[in-house]
Amino acid sequence: MASLRKKPGPGIQKSYYGDEDTARCSDCHNLSVHDLLAVPKHFDVGVKDTEESMAADTEQVRHRPGLFKQQNKTHKTGRHRSKGQLQKEARGRVGVKSLTTKVKGLLKRQERRNQAYQVRKDKRDEILTKKRSRGAQGSPPFLVAVVSLCKGLDPDAALQLINTCDEDGFVTVNDLGIYHLSIPRFKQRFSFVIPDYGNLYGLLDIAKVADIVIFLVSPESGVDRYGEHCLSCLFTQGMPSSLIAVQGLKLLPVKKQGEAKRMIHRQLEKRFPGVKCHSLDSVQDALVILRSIGSQKLNSIIYRERRPHMLAEDVTFELNDENVTFGTLKVSGYVRGHALSVNSLIHIPGWDTYQMIQIDAPVDPYPLQQRASRSHSVENMISSESTKQMDTSIMILECADPQQQESLQAEVIPDPMEGEQTWPTEEELAEAEESCKKMVKKVPKGTSDYQASWIVDEQSESDEELSDEVRCLGYFSHR
Repeated sequence: MASLRKKPGPGIQKSYYGDEDTARCSDCHNLSVHDLLAVPKHFDVGVKDTEESMAADTEQVRHRPGLFKQQNKTHKTGRHRSKGQLQKEARGRVGVKSLTTKVKGLLKRQERRNQAYQVRKDKRDEILTKKRSRGAQGSPPFLVAVVSLCKGLDPDAALQLINTCDEDGFVTVNDLGIYHLSIPRFKQRFSFVIPDYGNLYGLLDIAKVADIVIFLVSPESGVDRYGEHCLSCLFTQGMPSSLIAVQGLKLLPVKKQGEAKRMIHRQLEKRFPGVKCHSLDSVQDALVILRSIGSQKLNSIIYRERRPHMLAEDVTFELNDENVTFGTLKVSGYVRGHALSVNSLIHIPGWDTYQMIQIDAPVDPYPLQQRASRSHSVENMISSESTKQMDTSIMILECADPQQQESLQAEVIPDPMEGEQTWPTEEELAEAEESCKKMVKKVPKGTSDYQASWIVDEQSESDEELSDEVRCLGYFSHR
């Protein structure tokens, strides 16, 4: 494109290219390099550099606000000064009462991350410690109660399936009928107790110390009236962790098994939300239940966790003298819950509260690993007497201190020399009766003692008036 340098004249359009004024003839809009010689003489023809023309074309024009631009309202802080104004006036000075971030407990981002990591780690360690507190070597085994909620079920057969579900496991039975099952593959130990059907108080006593309760239900009738009553009492006392096992489900036709499960689910859904019914008819079913017991979360019962408790597995009584009926009761078992102190009192349900002499730690009679290689069968179960003969070493943990031991006195005996005695003695009562003379008043007939106490005696009233008159006369005579 050609640009023409000349003062604008008639028929000339004025345009601006940068800071220079250029003009173009209105008659010759399309000029080429070959037509430059034919341009009229009154034009001063010149060609701009290509770089300058491109720079002028690409330059953006800035927007300049006009008279009608938008005016936004400023923020009104009200009667008080804004935070920014206060900071400007303070000029970096800190008030005397202002607390530092350290005192306020404000943490940085990395510190907050570390704190959250430590909280997660503590919770994880707490859960793992709680899981390892049952079933492992050096901790009490899982105490499981097998309870029948319907008449006609066989809890002994169910326990027999559980005891024989693992080939490497071995069973030990003590004198009180408690079954101890040790499975090295799971690295867990279990203790099973079967309360008698119909003995409600025995069931409640076992549920106080049991970790898990296995409820056996019938596939035909589910839970009977006695079972409902037992569940109500257990929930009132405090229900531990529980499992529902259906015994005899495989005996029903295949088409009726699903219907029986749904019936039991509807019956127990109110008491056990999201209940899962396990079948207990084969060794595989028993192994599934055993795995569920070892991995299930244990419910914490407050009154039980705050106190030490123990299920007696061996009880012996030794007389102090042959001619005396007093002696020492030795109770063996696994202590669960809170730590047990020898200076505290121990309560035996149905008997009384007693003091302890000492706490011993014998060798565990039901270890996780079997001491001798024996074939697993019910006939070759280890008896408690043989385990006592094998392990005779006993370690004394703690002996009672008479100065720190709790007293058996349950009621406070009042001391007559301690504090103020507000109750008067017999001598003081006799003196009060002698000093108080009975005053005879004339009262209307039918007046009660309470009404007579409000009637003022006329004689005393007249004596008061007479004394007032005498005082007045004496006053005037004196004047």
